[in-house]
Amino acid sequence: MGPVATENSLVSVPERPPWQFKPGVSPNPGGRPKGIAALVREQTADGAELVEFMLDVLRGKRKGPLRLRMEAAAWLADRGFGKPVQQLDVGGVAGQPLAVRVEYADGAQDDGAGYPAA
Repeated sequence: MGPVATENSLVSVPERPPWQFKPGVSPNPGGRPKGIAALVREQTADGAELVEFMLDVLRGKRKGPLRLRMEAAAWLADRGFGKPVQQLDVGGVAGQPLAVRVEYADGAQDDGAGYPAA
């Protein structure tokens, strides 16, 4: 730890580097800027207009091919119930089980249970 200045100390405290802000000075006084998501929420009644539009497409109130109605249904389902979990199969070469090898920096050997042997 470097020198610590006290009230009557002759040791000086080093100045802050020029890229650091001074205490009490805010680097962003306006706060975090609004992103595109906040703007969309603000302009669409928190997304209610988007849902209303997609429901109109789904129900055929807006003319278009069946493909658009199906996309509207998928969009509404994803946002209403969440997207389905994506399953990923991970395996080794030629369908063999995946082998994991752990090497310890100090050269210790694995005890077979995933811990270095004592």
